[in-house]
Amino acid sequence: MIELPHDDESEAQLLSLGIHWIADVDECDLAAADFYWQKHQDVWSGLLALVDGGTTGGCDKTIPALKQWLVDNCGWEMQAAKEVCLALMARSPGRGEMAYRVDRVAKAAIRRRLWDAGQRVQSIAIDEQIEIEDGIYQAAAAVDAAEPDVSTDDVMGQRESITALVGELSKPIPDEPEGLSFGLASVDAMMGRMDHRLYIVAGRPAMGKSVLVDGVVALSAIMAGKRVVCFHQEMEQRQVAMRRLSKLAKVPHRRIKARELSEFDMAAIAGAADRLSDSAPTIIDATPRLTVQQVRARCRRYARRLGGLDLVVVDHFHRMKHGTRSNRDDSNQAETVRGLASLAKEMGCTVVLAVQLSRKCEDRSGFSKAPQMADLRECGALEEEASGIVLIWRPGEYGINREGGAPDKTQIELIVVKARDAQTGTIKAYFNGACADVTDLEWRG
Repeated sequence: MIELPHDDESEAQLLSLGIHWIADVDECDLAAADFYWQKHQDVWSGLLALVDGGTTGGCDKTIPALKQWLVDNCGWEMQAAKEVCLALMARSPGRGEMAYRVDRVAKAAIRRRLWDAGQRVQSIAIDEQIEIEDGIYQAAAAVDAAEPDVSTDDVMGQRESITALVGELSKPIPDEPEGLSFGLASVDAMMGRMDHRLYIVAGRPAMGKSVLVDGVVALSAIMAGKRVVCFHQEMEQRQVAMRRLSKLAKVPHRRIKARELSEFDMAAIAGAADRLSDSAPTIIDATPRLTVQQVRARCRRYARRLGGLDLVVVDHFHRMKHGTRSNRDDSNQAETVRGLASLAKEMGCTVVLAVQLSRKCEDRSGFSKAPQMADLRECGALEEEASGIVLIWRPGEYGINREGGAPDKTQIELIVVKARDAQTGTIKAYFNGACADVTDLEWRG
């Protein structure tokens, strides 16, 4: 039988240090489960409990309280508790070796968790019921779980938080503003630049969702040198590349597809291709019907390849394969949305999700056809989890013109219905379907 890694001497020395200097226990960042032997786990749990209860002082105060805690909470006999505590006290280690002993115990605990993760990975590998992509995700999650779960990255006291913020505000404004641009100055002015959260662009079919999320949001980030991953559930890589070239070169993609190109067009396309080639590395993943687990697993892999991620675009939500943990579609879709929101925080990047609106807006008349928050199909988690929601429509497609006269199919309205810490309103923009582009016209709050 294989004996798992552990360091008896370091565990005993660390417990002795805790008995002599109990105030230091709170700074060790170790859990009871990081100790190998059950009796050591019990003693460490007792020391943590005494610290939480306000126990201070030396051995004369710690040992009586610890013995009683072990009897009351772990079922120890008083004589056994006395013998263990006295044996630990008798070691009298130097206080300066605390950090060394903590490191030894922590590393042995991580190695044991890695062993457990390896066993889990083996069981995943031989289970033919698990799909390959799901298996990779589960295996990665098992290995990630081996990392220490004591982290202070997301925890900060109010005083420290305010001090840090004031310090940031006192510094000169950086040349490049914080956050990621939406790609339209009017949207940035209203909604603010996007941070490491989930954002939604929603509309009915053929209204310009893909043009907006890829040709505007993603492409502007790419040209700004950001690391971008785009998941396209409907288009192939070649179609995505054609749209991007069309936008940058200002050559209609119909002409590119049909190869009806003049010398001027070819020169413009060559220039656009050079600009894209010189931009930051970008990944286009056109695999259909991905689950949120597969998206997250691939993002981890792509982040290692690119050295991190700044933007993830998913086009679109209803083409994803939603989980099977529940028979209810809305529950499975909610799981997908929460997974994408968690991805933004995990990867430290912005996630932009294209969503198709329900048919309810089609049943309304006139300008009432303009999309509303309630038109987000079936899944309340979309509204709940998103930091920003932009609904789009083109009145001209319905034979409508707000100013009167003939319908204008080049006008697109971006309705910001949710923006945390910012304002909402309607923005008018110019839609160039031929070149897969949307550009600013005016901002109307």
